[in-house]
Amino acid sequence: MIAVRLNGGLGNQLFQYAAGYALALKNQEPLMLDITGFLSHDPNLKQSYRSLDILDFQIQFSESISGSQLMGIKYPWGIFSRVSNFIQKRILKRYYVDWHPDVLTKNGQVYLDGYYQSELYFSSIRDKISRQFQLKKTFLNEVKNIVEMIQASNNSISMHIRRGDYITNPRANKIHNICTKNYFYSSLDYVTSRLDDFKIFVFSDDIDWVKAEMTLPESTVYVSDLLQISGERLRSSQEIYLMSLCQHNIISNSSFSWWGAYLNEFNGKIVIAPSVWSKSKVISHKNILPADWIQISA
Repeated sequence: MIAVRLNGGLGNQLFQYAAGYALALKNQEPLMLDITGFLSHDPNLKQSYRSLDILDFQIQFSESISGSQLMGIKYPWGIFSRVSNFIQKRILKRYYVDWHPDVLTKNGQVYLDGYYQSELYFSSIRDKISRQFQLKKTFLNEVKNIVEMIQASNNSISMHIRRGDYITNPRANKIHNICTKNYFYSSLDYVTSRLDDFKIFVFSDDIDWVKAEMTLPESTVYVSDLLQISGERLRSSQEIYLMSLCQHNIISNSSFSWWGAYLNEFNGKIVIAPSVWSKSKVISHKNILPADWIQISA
């Protein structure tokens, strides 16, 4: 049995699921999801509250687990497991953020608790992952009008500008860079200089700031300002899916837009990413960007 802890926003959830699914498939074991962190929200927690948006996709897992069944998998040796986990995280600073080859050698009853932010965990089953990370029909139907607009555009370019908790949350601000306006302008210059014509689709958790502070072509579509057919705001899952439909992608240092670019299946796509992913001196991200993505100073 393989159990994986889902934690953080949708981009993180997708990385965690993909790594767990890859190990479960390799070992021919059922995959179970630990969703304990989403069952209640403690306002005193330092992290921003997130919802379980991964369930909007066509993922395949045996069941969600919690309670005593979860404790038996997470702490198979009781107090000794708890001590080992404490040493791994607090002393050795082993958070499983980057590529750790040993993860895919585990077998038996395995509990995965990390971020696993590298395609190296699941690149061998990319097609299977991509099929599962497609919107369920209900959520797809709600954005059909936007889908058609993107698909009708020549040389569509998604641009994701991440601000939100990177600015408002002191813990996140301490770790994550904020990509500058010059980064996005330079990235746009790189992509558009290789195209005859183009249309820009902007995604952001602070779309009002983008519209007020950035100078973009008049034809730019601010997707995060649009609504579903029902009149509701777009869901995170829908925004990732819509990013993936664009032919080219300019991303922030965010796992959210990473997946929008990764799921883009356009042959000949150009993906621009910031050359520095975070300010952390403890956590490495050296394997987060696929080799064919273009890096520009942020």
